[in-house]
Amino acid sequence: MTRLLFRSIPSDLIFLAGALLTSLFGIVSSKQLWQALINEATIIIVSLFLITHTLVATGLMQRLCAWMVPKHQTGLLGRLHLFLSSSLLAAFFNAKIPLLSLYHPFFRQAKQHHFPLAFFFFLSQFMIIAGACTAAGSVLNILLNAIFAHLNPQLHISFFGFAIIALPCLIIALLYRLIFSPQKNSPEETALLQEEFCGVIPLDSAFIGRKVSLLKKHYPQMYVYRGLQPVPDEFTIQKGDLLRQALPPDTNNSSEIAWFSPPTSTSFSKKDRLVLGIVCAMFLLVIYGIPLAFVTSGAAALLIALRLFPWRGLISQFPWHTLILIVSGLIYLSALESSTLALDIAQAFSPLKNLPLPALLSFFFLLSCFLTHLFPSILVLCWVFPIGSHFLALTPNNTLLSQQLLGLAVVFGATFSFTAPYSQEATTIAAPFYDLQQKSSAQGNLFLTLILFLTVILLFII
Repeated sequence: MTRLLFRSIPSDLIFLAGALLTSLFGIVSSKQLWQALINEATIIIVSLFLITHTLVATGLMQRLCAWMVPKHQTGLLGRLHLFLSSSLLAAFFNAKIPLLSLYHPFFRQAKQHHFPLAFFFFLSQFMIIAGACTAAGSVLNILLNAIFAHLNPQLHISFFGFAIIALPCLIIALLYRLIFSPQKNSPEETALLQEEFCGVIPLDSAFIGRKVSLLKKHYPQMYVYRGLQPVPDEFTIQKGDLLRQALPPDTNNSSEIAWFSPPTSTSFSKKDRLVLGIVCAMFLLVIYGIPLAFVTSGAAALLIALRLFPWRGLISQFPWHTLILIVSGLIYLSALESSTLALDIAQAFSPLKNLPLPALLSFFFLLSCFLTHLFPSILVLCWVFPIGSHFLALTPNNTLLSQQLLGLAVVFGATFSFTAPYSQEATTIAAPFYDLQQKSSAQGNLFLTLILFLTVILLFII
């Protein structure tokens, strides 16, 4: 109700205030609050942010993405090359970061008519599904393992354990987009490609919701466009607005408002090789079986200790929104457990307890997808999984495997809900280029969402 009445207040702060009220009324103890603040999920999210921030600030991420965009292949081979190579980065980093770094190399090739402009939007969806294949590529996957550690330490999904559901969906999405994605640019897209834009306003920019005049006060060389029309100074900046920089890209460019600068052509320095070595060793250790929280925090601490971490832009790019929602969600989860509300709701579903396990998993899969249209996916996971866990305890299907499958059902129900408004950061960033076709993003995503739903339900049955 507060969210509906006070739309100007950020939703994450509203949910955090509601979570803190549970402690004020004695539902959640101070110990549980501390556990919600310092846990496996928050440690991994912060550590991965520090690592990706280092890669982006040093230009290494941009160079990797520039190599992934094919220089000569066109048509089916070019799309397949871009899909498969970008999925490798998305499997280890949040899809938003590689997508941001793919902006410049992708659009340089799009101007040579190698790729339709709307293909950038489809690529963002594919990278989200690719990220769901591993324990580090998706915030929800990270949070699920943290919830497992909180409720039952015996429950855990390995680094590639999520691929049992995500990999078949990735293959289906690849075939779908290779066949049904547009082959040519529309007239509006062709006109956009003739312009020289520096990038798009990121989702975590402090200038979103503020007037264009405030942006020009701090960065006089920046101009804001919405589509192909300049935005007047008295208008407010929105997510997805385009940026044009009057001066060269390397002149006073800030990652707080603009996308990342294109990579330089210089060779790798000793510092670059050391950073890449640390990151590669980190993921090799994770794949080998070392706990993700231990390895990522150690790699981030090593980057800081060796003075390889760039501090510039740290505060503006810090994932405050994600961390606040994770802390709020874990507080709500503790409140559901302490107040027995999760058990009471689970007992309300008792008429369904005689259904076979695939039907129960499909039910919670669809439930989490529906709720993602109303609430952030992080909160949906923290609300639905404890209820589903108590419900499985009332059925003869209560095993460790069924609990793990339940977690996968809730996670992928929220992850694959591409029809939900602003369901994923990556699709929101790329949505303006898809909307140039004068189509609704929700309608365009409906068929892919339905195909993914049928695929996941079929996997549950198998």
